[in-house]
Amino acid sequence: MGADAGQAGEVALEPLAGGGTGGLATAIALRKAGIDPLVLEQAPAFTAIGAGLGLYANAMKALTYLGADAYWRETAARIDVSEQRGLGDDQLITASSLAPRADSAPARRARSSP
Repeated sequence: MGADAGQAGEVALEPLAGGGTGGLATAIALRKAGIDPLVLEQAPAFTAIGAGLGLYANAMKALTYLGADAYWRETAARIDVSEQRGLGDDQLITASSLAPRADSAPARRARSSP
């Protein structure tokens, strides 16, 4: 891993499948460990897709450790209710209020896209 590929001056790249949050976080961790990552992503460009991503405390701790948390902290939006709905019929399966916990956290607003 990250060692010479056989030829003098050549370094083997460690391939990673996917340029999403997990793939890019892994690439940062590998680079910090002295290993050169090669991120392979099928999408031709990174674009907004209109989906949200919830990160729990341990994920934020990991991103902070990697030095990759600034963007997430700047663009985070407060979540007051968590709902799980049926894929086919969108019927409510469960709902949980996050307000008591969210009320004790600093308020943040997501930045609007240009």
